[in-house]
Amino acid sequence: MGYYIIYIKRKGNTLIYRRYFEMRFQIVDAFTDQVFGGNPAGVVFIPEGEDFPPEETMVKTAEELRYSETAFVKKLGEKEYQVRYFTPAAEVDLCGHATIGSSYALFHDGLIAAGDTVR
Repeated sequence: MGYYIIYIKRKGNTLIYRRYFEMRFQIVDAFTDQVFGGNPAGVVFIPEGEDFPPEETMVKTAEELRYSETAFVKKLGEKEYQVRYFTPAAEVDLCGHATIGSSYALFHDGLIAAGDTVR
């Protein structure tokens, strides 16, 4: 799955900055073994080498995905990731089901293996 993000900064009528890139996303149901059960969360992977988009863009992405929380996952190094959590209104410090969903998505995509220690 892909999600194209375009963000533009303007000062008055002058375009200052324009950037776009594709982010992959998954919808993961935590705490269940059934589709459409448990606690759903969006998991968005930031492309390697890219920084997180502006906070406003992540809030709007979470709003568009329409889940209570969406995790944005950025690879920092070998088995090291930074995760930021957003509701459709704001960033939050932590979300349990989005954390579990992120771990599952990393495992499912082969980025981590069973028994790996991930930071």
